[in-house]
Amino acid sequence: MNFHLSFLLLEILVFLRAVALNSPPLLPLPWRQLQFHSRCLSMFFHFGVNTFMDSECGSGHESPSIFNPERLNASQWMDAAQSAGVQLVILTVKHHDGFCLWPSAYTNFSVASSSWRGGKGDVVAEFVAAARERGLDVGFYLSPWDLHESCYGDTLLYNEFYLAQLRELLTG
Repeated sequence: MNFHLSFLLLEILVFLRAVALNSPPLLPLPWRQLQFHSRCLSMFFHFGVNTFMDSECGSGHESPSIFNPERLNASQWMDAAQSAGVQLVILTVKHHDGFCLWPSAYTNFSVASSSWRGGKGDVVAEFVAAARERGLDVGFYLSPWDLHESCYGDTLLYNEFYLAQLRELLTG
């Protein structure tokens, strides 16, 4: 049985229960999680400094200057996603190497220290703008592990650092 048919049957059962009990229907919780799972296709984008070192994983010690996607075109990515029927695009904004695809004020290991667009680029902003233009939902992956950040391992300090970057990412 496919997901959409299962979801429809669940909605019918919830409605019938409400009618039988003469009460308003209770929606299955968590609703946002069900919405997420009802998407037919999502697409994950993941690249960073390790891409330019031909390496599977970054170490956190790479020079940010090697990050230089000269022909980055987030609109082309979203056109491809949309033509494939994708509804949600997810960007790894910082993987465990610690390199940030937005100009973070909390680290020197970001696009601001790269040669890409003279240190003025922002992959996250371009990604979000291109997705919104096409009506695609956006998600971020922000790794909780950071091999670059010196306070990693000090729970209190690193949690403050991580939350500051998360706030910066979601409000900038």
